[in-house]
Amino acid sequence: KFLLAAKRTAFLVAEANALTDALKPLSNLKLELSSLAPVMVYGYGDNFGVPDLCVRLIRMAVEAEVVAIWSLAQFEVRLQTMRQLHEKRLHSPDRFALDTRLDPWGELVMPTTPSRRLRDSRPDICAEVSNAG
Repeated sequence: KFLLAAKRTAFLVAEANALTDALKPLSNLKLELSSLAPVMVYGYGDNFGVPDLCVRLIRMAVEAEVVAIWSLAQFEVRLQTMRQLHEKRLHSPDRFALDTRLDPWGELVMPTTPSRRLRDSRPDICAEVSNAG
C-alpha cells in the first residue's frame, strides 16, 4: 500500500513541478516527494510500520531551502488549485495574473502551515527521508 501510494504521488509531484515551471518560471521552486517518521519508530498510528508520505516545497538557490512541508491531503488541494490556475492561463493568457491570495505555493493561502506546525507541535519528527526518484 505504501509503495503504491508513493508511486501515485510521484506522478502527481511531477505534474505539480511542470505546472510550477509553467506558472512561476522564475520562482526557483521545486516539489519533492518525501517521508516523515518519528525518530524512534517507523510510522504513526495505524501506519506504525511505514513513514507518512509528504511533499516538500524547496526553493533552489545557492543552498536549497525547505519552504514548506505538506501532507498528501494538503498537497492534493494545492495541486488542484495549480491545475485550475493553469486552465485559466491557457484560456486567457493576456488577462492571467496570479493572485497572491490564491497562490498554492504560498504559505499564507492555506489555514495551516505544516512545516511550522510540525516544528512546534511535533519536535519528535525529524527523520525526514527524501525520495531520490
